Amino acid sequence: VGRTFRGIALTATILILIGATILYYFGFNDITNTAERLWAALFHSISAYNNAGFGLWSNSMENYRNNWVVNIVIILLIFLGGLGWRVTSDLWANRRYLKIRKLSLHTRLVIRTSLILIAFGTFGLLLTESIAQSDLFISSNFHEGFFTVLFEAVSARTAGFTNMSISTKTISDSGLLILMTLMFIG
Repeated sequence: VGRTFRGIALTATILILIGATILYYFGFNDITNTAERLWAALFHSISAYNNAGFGLWSNSMENYRNNWVVNIVIILLIFLGGLGWRVTSDLWANRRYLKIRKLSLHTRLVIRTSLILIAFGTFGLLLTESIAQSDLFISSNFHEGFFTVLFEAVSARTAGFTNMSISTKTISDSGLLILMTLMFIG
């Protein structure tokens, strides 16, 4: 039990600190107060890795919708935290070979299922929102829209962050159904 707990704590600490460092130096550059920026980076890194979805701001991550660094770091932390320690430990143990057959059945199932759900959510939202001509694509270019739906697809499953205002005015009913399906599964 002790060795497993140390492994879990060490893995979580390393990933959270890497995420917080990247958010501090490259993500939350608009926060001028050093202590505030450090707190925001650490808080959101912990929240994303633990799939809590708590944000310091009332609009979650909407202010950083077009900040690629923030979006990618939060997406990766949510994804890695959602995989669980056993999967990340298995990936780390097999990092030199990284052959699918070397990974445990559990790891393969978790990764495949996660990637399928992310792809389903991302492409489903891209399709429904482009057909419905929702505010998501009217107010942004394709790359911004893609990152927004990718962020929402990853976050909806487990975390709860949002980088856009989600309502019947900003997203289609089909898009809301996709998000609710991902939330139900997650």
